[in-house]
Amino acid sequence: STSVESIRFRRTRSRAMQTSHLIYTISVGSVVVSVVQLCFAASIFDFIVMNKKFYESVNNEILIDPGYALYFFGASLLSASLGLLTISAISSHRRIKNCIARHNTVLAGMHAFLLVVAAVSLAECYLLASRLSENISPYAHNGTPESFQEASCWYFRRLRASMELFGLQSVCASFQLFYLYTQKGFKFMGINQQPYAKLELI
Repeated sequence: STSVESIRFRRTRSRAMQTSHLIYTISVGSVVVSVVQLCFAASIFDFIVMNKKFYESVNNEILIDPGYALYFFGASLLSASLGLLTISAISSHRRIKNCIARHNTVLAGMHAFLLVVAAVSLAECYLLASRLSENISPYAHNGTPESFQEASCWYFRRLRASMELFGLQSVCASFQLFYLYTQKGFKFMGINQQPYAKLELI
């Protein structure tokens, strides 16, 4: 009986370490991508866009609404915050993990909810960046005068890059949500109180 329990514990610990490393790696990548995304957002919503000076000359149509900056920056900051939260939870001291284990259900619900919000927000930003880039595309390839075409090309490339990054971030948030909270119980970051007073990620 003791031997069986020992084998079971080692297997659980092995799975915990694999999960911990996987989620940790994804979270680090998510933080890095979020920082890059913030840089792209800052380059898109620059002085020209924020002052509504990037517009189509014939109809005076604003091509990039400055109000969209809130979506771009907000979604990226949320993604970065969740990534840092995940890294902190995995790397935290045993006492903190014990505290997490005592409030597991509440923290799990909050974390899962934030992951849902992040995944949806990032997906919406993906669609928004895609729509904006499509609107600018004609001017980036055939705009007049030449200075306007160059500016359109500048924003078009950055919007396309932002679109790809938002899509990647949304996929990562969705993966973490399903991986952590759709298998073996509903536990915050998968943290659970294990035998021998050890906390593992399962």
